[in-house]
Formats: sequence, C-alpha cells, structure tokens
Amino acid sequence: MCHECGNRYRYLGLHVWKAHRIRTEDYRAKHGLRRTGLVAEDLRQLMAANAARTMDDRPLFVARRSVEAAKQAFLALEVPHSPAGKEALRTALAGPRPRKFHSGNTCEECGATFCNLQRRQRRFCTRSCANTHNRRQRA
Repeated sequence: MCHECGNRYRYLGLHVWKAHRIRTEDYRAKHGLRRTGLVAEDLRQLMAANAARTMDDRPLFVARRSVEAAKQAFLALEVPHSPAGKEALRTALAGPRPRKFHSGNTCEECGATFCNLQRRQRRFCTRSCANTHNRRQRA
C-alpha cells in the first residue's frame, strides 16, 4: 500500500517513482519502513523462486550463508515507523477497505475508477475505452 496516496500496487517501488517521483530509499526513510521489498506477496514469491534457481550455480555461497545471522542483523536495525507509516499499517491491518482514487478518475466509457499516473487529467482508463468511445461518437 502506498503511504503517499493510499492505493495498493503489486510493485510499489515502481509506482512511488513514477507517480510521486520519490526514490525507494527516500520513501522508506520518510515512512519509517525497514529494508523490505516493495512488492506484492505473489510477485515476491516468484522473485524468490527465481533467486533460488540461481543459487544452484553458487554452492560456496549457499554453504557459508547464515540465515539466522542475517535475521538478527535485520532485527537489530530497529528502524522506527513514521506517524504516517504507523497509521497506514493500522489501517491496513484493520481489514479490507475501499480503495481511494483521485477525484474525477472515472472512465467515461466503462465507468471504472482508475489512478491517474500522468500529470494531465485523463477521461478514459485505457486507450481501448477511448477508441470505443470515439467510434461510438462517430457512428
């Protein structure tokens, strides 16, 4: 969940850069987030599976690594959450909530709500909806 706009994304790091022009390191520091991946769980699992496949080529690394030592080093960081980060976590853990969108972001063709990532206001959620609308207007 984005702490800037409140929407949910599969790859939050990409959204934060494109929509808010904030680097992921600055985003984490601003909202008190630890060094975790800003990706959805299913995408994280896919990335972990890909990484596990590449570990077969690095047996010395696998033999010497210590998962417990890495966990203890991570927990020792104790990065505090910002007030906005704590509020976002509290809201997210409270259960499902309706998604927030910027006002006026309803597609004129299909009625779907969408997040406008561009600086100018858009009337349609996709180019397909815009084309359908334009064809209907010409007919």
